[in-house]
Amino acid sequence: MSGRPNEQQEEDSDLIANKIRKAVNLAGPYFDWRAKQEAKGNRLNVLNHSKWLFERYQFFKDKFIEQKAEAERRSAELRQEKDSSDLQSLLRALNSGVLELASETDWIGQAAVDAFFSWSEHAFIHVAILRGRIENGYQVAELAAANWKEKFRAALDLDDPCFKGHYDKLLLLRVQMRNFMAHGAFGKRGEAFSFHSDAGAIPVLLAESGTNRYSFSGAPAFDEVEAIRNIDSFLYDFWSSELSPVRSHLFSTVPSILTFVADSTYSKAMRSDEAMSEFVEYLENQMDAAANMEW
Repeated sequence: MSGRPNEQQEEDSDLIANKIRKAVNLAGPYFDWRAKQEAKGNRLNVLNHSKWLFERYQFFKDKFIEQKAEAERRSAELRQEKDSSDLQSLLRALNSGVLELASETDWIGQAAVDAFFSWSEHAFIHVAILRGRIENGYQVAELAAANWKEKFRAALDLDDPCFKGHYDKLLLLRVQMRNFMAHGAFGKRGEAFSFHSDAGAIPVLLAESGTNRYSFSGAPAFDEVEAIRNIDSFLYDFWSSELSPVRSHLFSTVPSILTFVADSTYSKAMRSDEAMSEFVEYLENQMDAAANMEW
């Protein structure tokens, strides 16, 4: 059939489209019920975006280190010029772009920290699955909606002194980032007001919790260099621990398959790095073969 549709054909098309829309609306509650029933079981695959999210962290971290070194190099050059006034030094700093570079370096460092927490919230869900601690869609959904603390505890053991130490440091960093980035960005310590005293302006901090919302003292401001150092220290210990087999899975494109929790497949793969690596390779080959069949 060629050419423009006639009036009758347009009417028929509208009638068919309306019937399809009505059928979809009527079927909606059934499919919602069906999805809910499926979520109760373990015939589900949990998509794995850990590799992409970690590469985002790595990108910002490398960029931060690179720009931090350049900013320090330029600052050192300016400090070597001692035969000028403070005003001249400030003008040279402005003209050289040192202050702008320092600000951009801080922004990149903060983006790296934020990227790490984004990765860890996703990765911890997969680690909990691989360890058999969650095994159905309901549990995955509940953990996905939970806060970072609960995800950490679901994936890792706080009775391990090493992980407990990292948990305390990372949790403090998480709070510092949340205070600064999510609550108006008044300051890295929550400086929202200045109290005018006889001694001068004194910052008033917004407290994270508690009955008293205001304070003159609080947790120290987060430092981007120290933050990334703590993150990398955690990652080193994580990859070096008995949980090291999860790395092969996290840095693959293979989803977490909940049926493998129930039939102990994951518990067997978690016995060694080699076992997990071989299992992931097998699944990747299966996925490639299935994709080729589609063509």
